[in-house]
Amino acid sequence: MWNWKLIYEDKDILCYCDIENVADAEEYVDGIFRSQFCYQPLSNNVIIWVTFFYKSQQIIKHYTDYLKINGLYNEQYKNLSNTLCLVEFKADENKYRVIPALDYDNDGKEIGVSKIITDEGTSFIKGIKGDWSSVKSRDTNKAIKATYKFLFKRQED
Repeated sequence: MWNWKLIYEDKDILCYCDIENVADAEEYVDGIFRSQFCYQPLSNNVIIWVTFFYKSQQIIKHYTDYLKINGLYNEQYKNLSNTLCLVEFKADENKYRVIPALDYDNDGKEIGVSKIITDEGTSFIKGIKGDWSSVKSRDTNKAIKATYKFLFKRQED
């Protein structure tokens, strides 16, 4: 089940991570992937579910305008609340990428497949990228940095 922890908040977003479903992004053996429930430690390649809740009406407006222009908008987007994404980290390279999944409304109902990161690679949330990017870049969103620190804090200390 989902177990969400608030990782980061600023004037634009709230970022929650599903700390119960952290998983290894590398196959361990015979199609098995390590999780936090295994006795084996996770590798440096980890994936985690992250939800970005929007506080900024400007982000919502720019995003929904993009959806309208590209024929992806539906009326449920009037109540856009948050986006579920998968974030993958390569800790040994200090890299991350965000893979958008679904958008949700204020009632928690799925309203569409997320395009928060466009096909052109731009994002409506400043500092998140769909391509492998440096966690340590000054342009990287602080929510990504906070998630990275949460997952790999022992290695960073």
